[in-house]
Amino acid sequence: MKKLLTLIPLAFALTAGAPQPAAAGGYGAFAIDNANRAIGYSVWYPNQSSADERALSECAQYGGRNCVIQHRFSDRCGALAMAEHGDRWGFGFGYADSKAAAVDWAFSECQAYGVSGCSLQSTSCGN
Repeated sequence: MKKLLTLIPLAFALTAGAPQPAAAGGYGAFAIDNANRAIGYSVWYPNQSSADERALSECAQYGGRNCVIQHRFSDRCGALAMAEHGDRWGFGFGYADSKAAAVDWAFSECQAYGVSGCSLQSTSCGN
């Protein structure tokens, strides 16, 4: 249950519009600490290093101790899908030229973990 509670604030932050920088750009990143089930996400940053910093910071904020950037994207759409059942969890990041393609990729990655019930947590297009 503790792990699920860790993901709920993250899902809220991603879908409710986490604070974004004043100067919006088209860069984003996904960070993960798989062992601690922590994910960080950034979109609309003016450069890649700022996007990476935000994703890593968010991952650490949600319990990550060894967060690493898993995907970077610029001027594209990004999507995050997640599922959790007991001790098992799955997640997927997708990025593509269209929102639909990014969502499809995120669901495909999430479902590859073999956990049912993947749901879309966030989408954004950075162009």
